[in-house]
Amino acid sequence: MHEDSVIRRSAYDDSHALQEIWASVFGDSIEDIETFYRYFFDPNMAVVALRSGIPVAAGYLLPVGDFIIPDASSPDAALTGDLLSVSLPISSPPVSSPHDTSPQDAPPHKAAFPCAMIYAIATLPESCGLGFGASIVRELISLAKSAGYSAVVLCPASDSLFDYYSSRTELREFFYINEQKTNTAAATPDSPASTALRLAPATAEEYNACRERLLASTPHIRYDLRSIEYQKELCLRYGGGLYTAETPNGEACAIIEKQSDGHVIIKELLSQKNDRDNTLAALSNLFPADAQTIRSPAQHAMGEYVQRRFGMLAFLDDNANRAISPETLPWLGIAFD
Repeated sequence: MHEDSVIRRSAYDDSHALQEIWASVFGDSIEDIETFYRYFFDPNMAVVALRSGIPVAAGYLLPVGDFIIPDASSPDAALTGDLLSVSLPISSPPVSSPHDTSPQDAPPHKAAFPCAMIYAIATLPESCGLGFGASIVRELISLAKSAGYSAVVLCPASDSLFDYYSSRTELREFFYINEQKTNTAAATPDSPASTALRLAPATAEEYNACRERLLASTPHIRYDLRSIEYQKELCLRYGGGLYTAETPNGEACAIIEKQSDGHVIIKELLSQKNDRDNTLAALSNLFPADAQTIRSPAQHAMGEYVQRRFGMLAFLDDNANRAISPETLPWLGIAFD
């Protein structure tokens, strides 16, 4: 890092400079940036890098929920052996807000580890290559430890950043997605099963409850309602939304976002495997597009797909570190990307 550089926790007076960095690096609208700040900004949970006294890079720590380990007694439990040997009390995110509530009908689970997300690491172009990104991430991990979190997650903005962060921080490659690129013609919108699906827009509470039931046997991040509400607002702004459906074999849920070119991204599609095609067809009826990108966990995916790395994780206490491994195919899903 440059000799005249300083890494420190942010202050309220930094807010304008941090928003300018965000806009310059990511190109987001003022509306999008203000939405993030309304939901998440807390100067005590952000880090800024200064060069010659001028803010040039920043990053944020978001209290998003818990890392859930499934209940070993579940008939569909995905974990075996030593991975479920630890028994811990259920805990809540150490930083509270009026939005921080959990699904009321969430299935039982083995343990819940408070988890935060490292988000929006941004460095102005003229200060790139000086190590600010890694320095900010290390400081955010330290902040998470002092705040009492058991784990932190990060979704790198590009594939090359996985190696960058793993060589310079405690983060390791951990979460994967099965990604399928297709078009609406690949679906079967006229099938009786797909037209019979009761697909409906969902509230944050409805979506989160459905999501928890579908992920009951999968290690995953259980997001708090503030995080789901934030994701919903972003989706609605661009013509998408949160959806749930009653299916022949249970239920399904999906996060839909439309891009300016008409491309539809299904950022999370959860269902029983034998319901997936009909759920996707019903979604295609609602959101016709020349191209779709569908993200699913390995346990829910079907057809031709590419598995790619999606997120990183650092465990901040030994109990969490012993309780889970990436071989169990844990699911992150929502990344606000």
